[in-house]
Amino acid sequence: VLCVVDDLMNRNVITISGEMTTFEARSLMKLHKVRRLPVVDEEGHLIGIVSLFDIILAVFKKKGVL
Repeated sequence: VLCVVDDLMNRNVITISGEMTTFEARSLMKLHKVRRLPVVDEEGHLIGIVSLFDIILAVFKKKGVL
C-alpha cells in the first residue's frame, strides 16, 4: 500500500537561521537527534539546509585537515 508524504512528514520542524553558529546548529542537532536542519530567513521562508556532514567538513577545512 502506498502512502503520501503528507502522512509521513514531521510537522514540528526545528529550524535555524543563517546567523546561527555551527556550534549552536550542532547542539540543536544533538538535542533533537537529527542530522539536518532547515535554514530559514527572518520571515520563516526556507533558504537552505545544513547537515552534520556540512558542519564536520567546515571544521576540518578550518583546521587545515582538508
